[in-house]
Amino acid sequence: LEIFEEIKPPKAVEEPPREEPREDSRGIAKDFRVRYYSASNFVDLLRLFNQFSDEVTFEVSKDGLRTQFMDPASIALIKFRLDAYAFEELDAPDEPVRFTVNVKSLLKSLPRDIKPYSFIVIRGDEDLLKVTIYGPSGEIVAEVEPSLLETECWSDYTLKEWPIEATARLNAGALYRAVRTVKGAWDRVALIACDEAFALEKNDEEGKAKVVFTREDDRLYELEVENEVMVLMSAKYLEGLLKHAKKLTDEVKLSMASKKPLIVDVYIPGGEITYYQAPIIEG
Repeated sequence: LEIFEEIKPPKAVEEPPREEPREDSRGIAKDFRVRYYSASNFVDLLRLFNQFSDEVTFEVSKDGLRTQFMDPASIALIKFRLDAYAFEELDAPDEPVRFTVNVKSLLKSLPRDIKPYSFIVIRGDEDLLKVTIYGPSGEIVAEVEPSLLETECWSDYTLKEWPIEATARLNAGALYRAVRTVKGAWDRVALIACDEAFALEKNDEEGKAKVVFTREDDRLYELEVENEVMVLMSAKYLEGLLKHAKKLTDEVKLSMASKKPLIVDVYIPGGEITYYQAPIIEG
């Protein structure tokens, strides 16, 4: 689908009134400071976000850190949160603070290889945002002050629920390799769930290919099927998600329904990424 109709109002989204942006939308309304235990994991999160959008708006509050956005083509929706207990330090004002950065530019200034036990500190005040990575001994490895972009109006997407016909919990790395194995010239992959197995399949001008996860397969942790279901997806989007998700978790959960968005839950320490991808509906 060119448009993610399932979350396009008024069909399936109930949106609260949009907040007006601040007069000085490039500043940060109130100071905050957060410290996260794994700089490597946080950078991997940024890479995952950048897979779908260059510019991302974050919200910091006493509840933690979160973001949500759609890709420019309106094919995928990302909803992400890190709860307060996930942070070693969290100093946030009573009212949520939002800021927008170009994550692509930020990643260029951060190290690619980060030592284990390195941590990251993000500080904001009315004039700037400062991102600092500290090494295992507390030494400063990198310190970046990314430009603050004009913050867009923030709306919380609230998706109406639809009946789920099948769920599958799989090893994230195995699913990523399966998508890469099966994807074809037309970038279309069929996800199929039935009583016996979960499978990925393609049938295009290159020919046919299939990867099957049976119930006896130790890469398939759980399979629940109410009705046999097949969902046709763009492989590049799912591959892009799993490329980074497999570095953050061993397990992902797929929720499927005919002609409905695929839902992928990525469980990370202290938080969660929920990913929605519009299906390809032929005919």
